Amino acid sequence: MYNTYNMGLGMVVVVDAADAYATIEAIEKAGDKAWVVGDIAEGTKSAELI
Repeated sequence: MYNTYNMGLGMVVVVDAADAYATIEAIEKAGDKAWVVGDIAEGTKSAELI
């Protein structure tokens, strides 16, 4: 299946950085797994693809 389907993140929830770990705790308490996968930062109006 990994060769056919995008087996990526699934759902992304964007929250204020101050609420990130409380949000993860609530999601995990509901029975799902959650991770911090990035942040939003001021930049130079360009994209860096890694």
